[in-house]
Amino acid sequence: MGINHKGTLLIDSKDIILRPFTKNDSAKVYENWASDPEVAKYLTWKAHKYINETNAIVSGWVENYSNKEFYLWALELRNSGEVVGSVTLSHVDNFRESAELGIALSQKVWRTGVGTRAAGLVISHAFNVLNFKRISANHQPDNHASEKLLTKLGFKLEGVARSYTKNKDG
Repeated sequence: MGINHKGTLLIDSKDIILRPFTKNDSAKVYENWASDPEVAKYLTWKAHKYINETNAIVSGWVENYSNKEFYLWALELRNSGEVVGSVTLSHVDNFRESAELGIALSQKVWRTGVGTRAAGLVISHAFNVLNFKRISANHQPDNHASEKLLTKLGFKLEGVARSYTKNKDG
């Protein structure tokens, strides 16, 4: 049957909203996680020093939403309307009907369960709406919080892939 590509659709729950980013989100993206070295420590990019870096990235995301195979959600807290992270499905493989889950979170919501709930909603959407057959994820070996999040979501360790992902330090 194949993947039912629909692009980044709204995913709504009682406490969080997953939605496409808008250019108006740039300031919160910068403030809440893109400029934070502690967040960037485990990601593939360096913390942004200037908001114009974030503006350019968010503008690129917004332009990519016309591609129905582009999946990147802004994680918005329903009670405050604040954008505190992102969830993505990347490395989409149409032949294998698979994608890779990624998540970036503001320290404001670390260890609150928000990331687990958001990632769980995206995984459910990927399987039940988009018809993916496999979702994988990876994390840096010393990122125990991500390991715990993925374990809660039912991910199983398949092995250690040396040099699979380069972080900001190479």
